Amino acid sequence: MVTVEKIKQVGIKPKLGESTLIKRVFFRKYSYHFSWFFIKLGMTGNQVSAFGLIFGMISCLFFVTNNYLLFIVGSVFLLISIISDFADGNVARYRKYKDLPDEPFRKYGGFIDSLLNFPRIFVIICLSISFIYYYHPLLILTIGFISAMFCFLDIGLNGLLYAVFKKRLTYRNSKIAKKIRVISYDQATLPLFLFATSFIDIFTEWKLTFYYWLYMAFAGCILFILELYGVRKNGNCTYTNTM
Repeated sequence: MVTVEKIKQVGIKPKLGESTLIKRVFFRKYSYHFSWFFIKLGMTGNQVSAFGLIFGMISCLFFVTNNYLLFIVGSVFLLISIISDFADGNVARYRKYKDLPDEPFRKYGGFIDSLLNFPRIFVIICLSISFIYYYHPLLILTIGFISAMFCFLDIGLNGLLYAVFKKRLTYRNSKIAKKIRVISYDQATLPLFLFATSFIDIFTEWKLTFYYWLYMAFAGCILFILELYGVRKNGNCTYTNTM
């Protein structure tokens, strides 16, 4: 019989080194409950990853609408996508522990999992498209695409490098850069911030969602500059073999 406790026994325990407290005590902890649901449905780890990717990409469509209520729906979809990113590994480990049939395309699991980074990148572009209704279209789109490019270089590229070559690009020694990353592109905080700002914007004229998007755009530029500065100063932009 599948139980949450049995899944916890073979899962990854909440880590003190996780980048945010909410990721450690909420996402990691409650991913076991979602894992139980996926296992009861007979899903494999790769199927959970694909499920999360589909929900993540659907969430992007809600952020094109310039409707704060739909922004909230999109935030919930993005949240489900991110929880799936935590749950897929639990499901795969449980299936292996119980000697269940090996899942198809197992060797591509890391690549499929890395694609779950991309909804966060596309959310930035979709919000940019949404905000051109009220602001200068060319300026907004330029800012959005530049921000998305930096977001890809920061989280998307490393995910793909690890999935394909088992290597990571290491240049993250700046404490300031780490803090900026946590409150801008971090998978645990992004949907929660978007949910909160959209909810407030329904009842006010503050346009907090726009300003949060603008913050993400400048955060991407600052991260890129800090990382280039770190490479220039320390010469530490290298590939780390994680095999």
